[in-house]
Amino acid sequence: MATTIARIAHDVGMSTCTVSRILNNQHQQYRPETRDKVLEAAKRLGYRCNAFARATRVGRTNFVAMLMSTTPERSYVTPAFLSAIHEALYAHGMRLTVSMLPDNKLADADYVPQILREWSADGLLVTYDHAYPPRMVALLEKSLTPAIWTNTKRPVNCVFPDEYHAGRLATQHLVELGHTSIAYVDFAHGEAQLDQAHYSARDRLAGYRSAMRDALLAPQIVMHREVRLNYTERTHYAVCALARSDRPTALVTYGDTIALPCAFAAAQLGISIPDDLSIVTIDDEPCSRSGLFFTTIIIDRVEIARRAVEHLLLRIKAPEYGIPSSRIPPSVVMGATSSRPPAS
Repeated sequence: MATTIARIAHDVGMSTCTVSRILNNQHQQYRPETRDKVLEAAKRLGYRCNAFARATRVGRTNFVAMLMSTTPERSYVTPAFLSAIHEALYAHGMRLTVSMLPDNKLADADYVPQILREWSADGLLVTYDHAYPPRMVALLEKSLTPAIWTNTKRPVNCVFPDEYHAGRLATQHLVELGHTSIAYVDFAHGEAQLDQAHYSARDRLAGYRSAMRDALLAPQIVMHREVRLNYTERTHYAVCALARSDRPTALVTYGDTIALPCAFAAAQLGISIPDDLSIVTIDDEPCSRSGLFFTTIIIDRVEIARRAVEHLLLRIKAPEYGIPSSRIPPSVVMGATSSRPPAS
């Protein structure tokens, strides 16, 4: 016979209303010892919550759905980000379900409302970073399901990293060390394709340009005109850029997949890091895979996750109101790849 709330209430000598509130995470008004007594009795008696019955009764499922694209580069989710989402939701008695949808389905006026009903989620975390179908936004808004976007720039209901400041911060660090010849390197995007790329490609470059302008220095952009380069091509292209007699004394790289080929190229040319060449990169965590511990501008995915859950919970309580977007600032982790420029 299944354990009921009434049985737990009888066992602990409390009302069914009190026990029900505590088991449904509505225990803020009760003393910790009261909460612990109820939870211990529920565990001892083998109580299992009927989630469907509770959702029907209170109009909430306590589930949040994460909407992702089946195209990997359009939904960037790190393990740290996903873990932080789980932890933040769990602290509020909620759970996460992840759903990956193909692009053509996201623009289907019949499919989107249907799938949102089937998910039965209280809210959505949209991790569709860029190149999403324009109609998708209208369909999500029309569904009236509270949603928060991450890792894309929107004026409301969004949490995203300040990529512009990341580019500035990397460049300012090198300027403060005394470098006057600083190049920005990005092999992951073709210059002609920047308008279609994720906003980080444009904003990191714009931040670099801004810092160089403030320091009265001339920008140097190392980027293929048309296409992104594969990993083999990146080292070759970096060798060409660093073999010049007027090569820069410092590099700001879009990410670690650019910093590593630059380090390999420097090794091939006998250029010492950081004595002859400083490198600062931008990433989610310090890069050290090559044996070099790179000075890194950190994009805080954990804080983005926490803030996204915080915003979503506010929207679930008041779905009719939008929330101004949050821009999460980066930070600097000092490594072994940046130092003062070599003496002339």
